[in-house]
Amino acid sequence: MLYSEKNNMQQLTKPEKVYLENTNLMYALAPTSDIGNIRETFFANQLKANHTITFSGQGDFRIDDLIHLR
Repeated sequence: MLYSEKNNMQQLTKPEKVYLENTNLMYALAPTSDIGNIRETFFANQLKANHTITFSGQGDFRIDDLIHLR
């Protein structure tokens, strides 16, 4: 789940985006998945092991509260 940059109380609301853990699950559920969503899922999956990822209003991801990616 990808939350926006909020404090702990505001994170009790729904997340901005929800990604599956594995891109293979996307193909199992819907054989014609959107390639952009697959890329975002893979990117978030790889970076979440060593970094903090949140949703950014300026781009798609904010990594470690330093980098905005579009």
